[in-house]
Amino acid sequence: LAAWDATSSFFIFPEVRDSLAGGDTVQASWILTITGVVGTALLLLSGRLGERFGYKRLYQAGLLMCATTSLLSGLAPNLWSLVVCRGLAAAAVAVIAPSSLSILAATARPGTEARAVALFGLCVGIAGITGPIATTVLVSTASWRYGYLVLVPLAVTVAAISRTSAE
Repeated sequence: LAAWDATSSFFIFPEVRDSLAGGDTVQASWILTITGVVGTALLLLSGRLGERFGYKRLYQAGLLMCATTSLLSGLAPNLWSLVVCRGLAAAAVAVIAPSSLSILAATARPGTEARAVALFGLCVGIAGITGPIATTVLVSTASWRYGYLVLVPLAVTVAAISRTSAE
């Protein structure tokens, strides 16, 4: 989800710039800038919060926050509400990233940790490639809003699966 969201935003940008920012690239660039600033600022804090409150709990909260902020991003009525939603989405991704790796490390069978992390990296890479492709199709056939809305069922599905999986 994080890789999909991060790479797809650049393919949504031109449509958002034209529809919500009146073609003003400088104003529209805030949807990209806020993501980098908030995500970077909260990444280490999220790791610490996972240690304190539990990685699985934080991961599930991050997934639900990702679904909510993606929905709100897709429904944003103006540029500044989209900027706020993207900042909150970056916070969700900052929660998901360290928690997912911590859960992976804790649940991998002994001796398979390196393989598990490699598969995780492969999945991130695949998402980084398929996200822009799917987003481009959605944006060109429907609307930039679907580039965000597509993450809602994905995040909800992953959250549901994570609730049923073993600790």
